[in-house]
Amino acid sequence: MPTSRNPRRARRAASTIAIAGVVAGLTAGCSAESTSADPEASASAAPTISESPDPSASATTDGTAEAAELPSGPDSFGAVPIGTDGVAFGPVATGDVPVVDVYFDFACHYCMLFEMGVTPDLVEMAEAGEATVVLHPVAILDRNFPSAYSTRASAAAMVVAETSPEHFLLFTASLMSSQEQLPEDGWTENQLAELATDLGAPQETADAILSTDFEDTVGEATEAAFAGGMQGTPSVAVDGALLDYEQINYIEPGALTEYLDAL
Repeated sequence: MPTSRNPRRARRAASTIAIAGVVAGLTAGCSAESTSADPEASASAAPTISESPDPSASATTDGTAEAAELPSGPDSFGAVPIGTDGVAFGPVATGDVPVVDVYFDFACHYCMLFEMGVTPDLVEMAEAGEATVVLHPVAILDRNFPSAYSTRASAAAMVVAETSPEHFLLFTASLMSSQEQLPEDGWTENQLAELATDLGAPQETADAILSTDFEDTVGEATEAAFAGGMQGTPSVAVDGALLDYEQINYIEPGALTEYLDAL
């Protein structure tokens, strides 16, 4: 089962050089079309959507179509902003700083690489007040697991964010770092709850994970992200606009922060 780790050490589980070498041979990310947890099978150079809401438009009451809005920013649905104190839902940076939204799936191999090589820098920017960083746990790889592990893992993360926000980043990092040991059907609710309490979260958090309080929220947040243009994970938006992976290789350590510093 997933193990508890120091939050910064968990995110630094592989060196920047090693990750960059792996990323150089990868494609954009995990796609909703994936039918296997195998990273090679999950790859898509331009992730496309299968059996997902139309990413470009939504119907209005008069039958016409209009562009849907991407859920972005600290107050958006399903969002977990990281405060300047490094805590979920803490006070976020204000003023003329970029708003960075990251959409990720706990079963996505490329999201694990992003977590190890990029997230630590984003958290440092959030803590320094240099960016408003918002994380969005979503679920696009449920079809790879008999019991919809992507949804269950993201729901557990949302529970931790709401009930024990100081443990959210550690929980996220620990869960991502355990991905290579993931059982065929993912970690059970009992194991997810045990991980949370092992990290220091209260029994209230474990109870909420076991009651699957946030699974509907994850489903709605995922649909909203697809409707707003997300096509795979990890996806990154800056000031509400999704970045083009082919123009900015944001999975490569240093590339995203370099882009943000240049704004």
